[in-house]
Amino acid sequence: YDGKGVVSLASTEQLDLAFDASSVLEKKVDIDKELAVIVARDQSGDMKCYRAIELVFNSELNLLDYLISPAQVPEEVFAECEQVAINLVQELDFVGILAIELFLSKEGQVLVNEVAPRPHNSGHHTIEAAVCSQYEQLVRLLLELPLGAPKQHAQYAAIINLIGGGQRAGEPIYQGFNAIQKIENVHVHLYGKALTKPGRKMGHITILSEDYESILALINKVKTNISIIPE
Repeated sequence: YDGKGVVSLASTEQLDLAFDASSVLEKKVDIDKELAVIVARDQSGDMKCYRAIELVFNSELNLLDYLISPAQVPEEVFAECEQVAINLVQELDFVGILAIELFLSKEGQVLVNEVAPRPHNSGHHTIEAAVCSQYEQLVRLLLELPLGAPKQHAQYAAIINLIGGGQRAGEPIYQGFNAIQKIENVHVHLYGKALTKPGRKMGHITILSEDYESILALINKVKTNISIIPE
């Protein structure tokens, strides 16, 4: 969960580093990008897919650092991601919200990495960026209402995860919080956790922009100016 317990093995000589508990062994993929698709499917089989987004991971913590929506991939990759997602939910006869994390390999293959049957970190941007958010979609499903439009009304959206820093646990101090709140089209979501510790998700920030270069610059600005440390 959230990258905990993941061990990368470069050779058979490293097997002693793993398998001290029930484990899943996965073939290593030569990854070009990590992507994700959120799908909503109701009892009648009606489906709505959000456009594939691009995930950028923190290599040390092995959890999501930030994402950009939509992903910077060719249109045929968007189409394949959506078709893989549709095939998966149909084969599972799944009803609800399914987050599907994908690998795009250097050879251009779209591969399913993992799935989560719930609103997911990779869809949090839809709160501000989409006509119908993943949370509203879930409410519609539970009330047996027609599914909403997944269309993104901002040209680009990004999420930055707020991750606990420092070397110990403690009451969180949000450094740079007020400065970030002054930036237009930046939306802060704090999860209200009373305790922060290294690597713990404490919230996320959503950024909207009509320009790709601008959203990259805002991601860098926000990441540079906010941090969470224990008191």
